[in-house]
Amino acid sequence: MQKLLEIKDESGKDALPGFRLKRLEMYNWGTFHQKVECLVPEGRWSLLVGGNGTGKSTAVDALRTLLVPPGSLTYNDATTGKKKDRSRKSYIRGTYGSESQEETATAQPKHLRPKDGTQSIILAVFHNYYTRGDVTVAQILWVQDDEISAYYLIAEGDKNIKTHLTRLGNSREAAKNLKTRGFVVQKSFDSYSEIFRPKLGIPNRGAMEVFNQAIGVKEVTDLNLFIRKHMLAPSDGVDFLETKLIPHYRELRRSSSRKPTKNDSMRSRPNCPTIIPPKNSVCDWLITSNWRRSSQN
Repeated sequence: MQKLLEIKDESGKDALPGFRLKRLEMYNWGTFHQKVECLVPEGRWSLLVGGNGTGKSTAVDALRTLLVPPGSLTYNDATTGKKKDRSRKSYIRGTYGSESQEETATAQPKHLRPKDGTQSIILAVFHNYYTRGDVTVAQILWVQDDEISAYYLIAEGDKNIKTHLTRLGNSREAAKNLKTRGFVVQKSFDSYSEIFRPKLGIPNRGAMEVFNQAIGVKEVTDLNLFIRKHMLAPSDGVDFLETKLIPHYRELRRSSSRKPTKNDSMRSRPNCPTIIPPKNSVCDWLITSNWRRSSQN
């Protein structure tokens, strides 16, 4: 069947649907220090290769940081060995290696950037070849008094770090200058996420959780559990069994087995068929097996 609409990208290849990563930029992120590093997939499938320590995980974690809530980030899930020292703070400060301190005789991490004030900037541009639209998401991050502060940014169009996210002035001027340059500025990830997800066609937060797990995981030990936890909508079936079906069934069985008394009048028992629940039913099994929610986990 002939395609009804054929759209090509800049290279002449068939365009892929939806918003796709056009470019990722990183400044002062991890060991990418004092210059803007770029990853440019141009909306196509890409393979990121390189030796140990060349920045593959650093680049992937920058993309995750842009899209995944800070509380859900798991930077160390693809780390081999026992060393689990990656965090947003370590990426902002450019932590690398360690050195021994003569005073304490213990190894202390080394940092490319000072403890307070130095900004890290990460930015991603997503392009939709069908709508010809671009969406830019970015974060400006810094450590102050051992706490992480951030500007969360969203903009229509193709923005970049050098042109749009430098020379912002002091803290009072920065937010105003960012808005002048076309950015929506948010102070929390949640409000930022509520804006960028609809723009990129991301249906819900669960989709980003799947992305977070899939992009960093080295192996899926239980595919069934992974799908149930991250890809299927929550079900209220367990609550329905525990709070509705089983209690109602117990009451029905008690009522059907109760012998009539002299006080039972016909007027209080309308003419209707008597419902007797079948024996050896599923509900009987649930009750006699002492079924609990934990059996479904």
